[in-house]
Amino acid sequence: MFTQIALIADDSRRDYLKDELARFGIAAAARGADPASLAGVLIDGFSTEVDTAAFDAPDNQFCALLASPFETSVNSPEGFALSPSVTSFVQQFRIHQRQQQVLREAELRRQTLDKMGASFVNPNGFTSIRGKSILFYGEPSALYLKFKRAMTEKGHAVEAVLSERTAFEALRTHNPAAFVVHIRNAFYPYELLDHVHGRADLKSMPVIGIADTGEVLPDSLDALSALVRVGADFETASASMTRFVENSIISAPVHAPDCLAPARDTYSNCFSREFAELHILEQAAQARRLSQPITGAVVQPFKLESGDAFSATGLSPFSALLHSVVRQQDFVTRADWADFVITMPGASVVEAEGALDRARRVLEMTPSKTGEYFSFRFELNELQPTQSAAHFMKRLMDRPASAARGAQSNVA
Repeated sequence: MFTQIALIADDSRRDYLKDELARFGIAAAARGADPASLAGVLIDGFSTEVDTAAFDAPDNQFCALLASPFETSVNSPEGFALSPSVTSFVQQFRIHQRQQQVLREAELRRQTLDKMGASFVNPNGFTSIRGKSILFYGEPSALYLKFKRAMTEKGHAVEAVLSERTAFEALRTHNPAAFVVHIRNAFYPYELLDHVHGRADLKSMPVIGIADTGEVLPDSLDALSALVRVGADFETASASMTRFVENSIISAPVHAPDCLAPARDTYSNCFSREFAELHILEQAAQARRLSQPITGAVVQPFKLESGDAFSATGLSPFSALLHSVVRQQDFVTRADWADFVITMPGASVVEAEGALDRARRVLEMTPSKTGEYFSFRFELNELQPTQSAAHFMKRLMDRPASAARGAQSNVA
């Protein structure tokens, strides 16, 4: 299933760019397609007939201008990132998609809780917004002071770090809403940005590069989620940076421990089956509306050393570990006996299998609070075009998996 974007380019370049995007599972929509139904916009800055100044960035879409990093006179439209290559655009676009998936899942969980009339341990917990702090890497120059003033007016706290060491320390202690890197004098912190890009807990944080229009940039900028050129018109650049930061400050999905029964299963600290049956229906319906994949996994945990299923006392420790290795937008519930179900919005069956294999390897190396080591088997089911939301939910929730493995003692 391909994600569709608007591609604005001359006919001489359009087929080449379509083929490049297709390698990453992104399709160029037909001309005249409804912009609201698309996931983003890519303007080819190398196309001579395209007027880049004539475009406005649609709300909640990632918009980028494809231009050479060596081009010093480029002026991207307000709200558009500068992408030096198709690969860089895809990297930027994927981060934006992950942010939007988290936002949609947060909204869906609120709606499901409202339908159940469920209450909260902390009534305001599910509306919390990630901290509006921005980490700026670079010297406190005139550009930094202008940037800080502009962001402070929007209600964001800006902190500057001067070295890679202090940046590592700052990112170790908290996750900012955005990480802004001032690229100048051919300086580009490859090691630091590779570290940021490789950390699972920072995958949804935008890394915004700022460079003066006169600076020559390196060939590879794939670790950046957006690049903004700052020239004489600082207002346009500031508006673009504000847009990227605002898109990253999103509601976090409510977690099961924040809820009371019947939304929460008290034995595992996951969402209850009653909650899940309503919620998975909505997830599947939303995936179909957006023409996006969703994959569900039936997870069968066991003790790593013996291979045995565990008793009721192991449910909560395993659940805590499982939540630590899945994405923010992934939904975890206890379906039956010791079986869990994970739904993964935006993930195809291939992507889900790779993610769960990685999660299993991490979980097998991480002891629980009780000192035990766990692992799990899993079976996958991707929502098919001919499959209803109800059938998708029942395939995941109504399985005799526990019974097939034999009796389990002392399982709640």
